[in-house]
Amino acid sequence: MWIPPWLSTVGSAEEIVEWKAISRSYRGRDLYERRLEFVRRMRERHPDMPLSFEEELAAGAERLRKDPALRRAQGLDPIESRMKEVES
Repeated sequence: MWIPPWLSTVGSAEEIVEWKAISRSYRGRDLYERRLEFVRRMRERHPDMPLSFEEELAAGAERLRKDPALRRAQGLDPIESRMKEVES
């Protein structure tokens, strides 16, 4: 079973077993929430662990939110805002 890099970096054997148990449970709509809760607990125990995929995604979204030039470069800026720049 695949183990996330952040978990293999800092996780104990028990924590890895817990992750595998969560990942194997395909039932329930709360699987994603259980994974996020596990990552939160791991972050509390190991503040210096590498970012999880979800944390990297959130950090990237925050960078895009704060940087209009980056949004434009990524093609995520609405056309209306570009039209305002051209009209000025």
